Amino acid sequence: MEHERIIDSETSIELELKRELDRLNHKLAILYAITGATIIYGLLWFMYFFDWIGGFVFVGAILFFSSITIVFLILQRKRKNRRLAGTIVLILLAAFLIFELPILQFESHTYHVSSYYEPEDLLGDSGIHILAVNTSDIYYIEDREWLVEGLKKDGIEVLEVYEVTNKDRFNSKMEYLIDLLFSRKSTFQVMGENVREHIVDDIDEITSFLQRENLDGNSAGLALGLTAMVYRGELENKTAIGVTGTLEPGGEVGPVGMVMEKTLISELSDLSVIIVPEWNVAEAEYAKQEYGLSIEIISATHIDEAVEAILQLNKDFYP
Repeated sequence: MEHERIIDSETSIELELKRELDRLNHKLAILYAITGATIIYGLLWFMYFFDWIGGFVFVGAILFFSSITIVFLILQRKRKNRRLAGTIVLILLAAFLIFELPILQFESHTYHVSSYYEPEDLLGDSGIHILAVNTSDIYYIEDREWLVEGLKKDGIEVLEVYEVTNKDRFNSKMEYLIDLLFSRKSTFQVMGENVREHIVDDIDEITSFLQRENLDGNSAGLALGLTAMVYRGELENKTAIGVTGTLEPGGEVGPVGMVMEKTLISELSDLSVIIVPEWNVAEAEYAKQEYGLSIEIISATHIDEAVEAILQLNKDFYP
């Protein structure tokens, strides 16, 4: 009897060790599967993001490894842990594939072109000019010189041509997915709300501007705030000034994009001064030096600073 109890005890220990080993192998299978799928995706994403491979190769490679995983599952269907690992890898690769598939619609995007847009004084005589830039997305065309020549023949005054990289395409895909999944206001709409909250009054010229449907971005905020002050008689200005910068409800001025182009546009439009957010001064100064411009650059972090600068510019007119 004692001998039988010893045998039963040894058998019980062996079974427990076997169960513990199975649990360990189960966890390792999950860990290896997640690690393997992540490494495969990570390497492919890295090569795509840094322009080593294109979007079709990127997505095609994920699809290829998914197919290999399916074959692995068929061959290893009787081995529980391997079947589990293969299933997890397949699920993760399928998720990565669905996540990256929309990137293909941006694969043909080759260049981003910025061109001249006439600065606009909403009141006609305020001297405060809203600075905007025409932008065009170019698809399929690879020859940069041929593109620029064609645009110039069409009467478009090209300022800059930016080559679209895979990083740009990836960011465009992320914007697309966010817009698809979440309802959010455009930057132009947010700017409109901030401006209305800051100026309070209903000014027809500003209201009409904010109702336009062909505009995007938030860089007109500061110019609209200054225009409202001129309209109300709180600010007088006789200097032709280009203005760019966001405007928060409290009057703070925030950074904007395409300041190099806006500096060029100001010079081409015979504006003697440009007011830019403090964060964008370096870009404006670079444009001034690079293109030999004579325009005066003034920075602002708050609308009050912009007002003070305008008062200084007009001290000869309003002593």
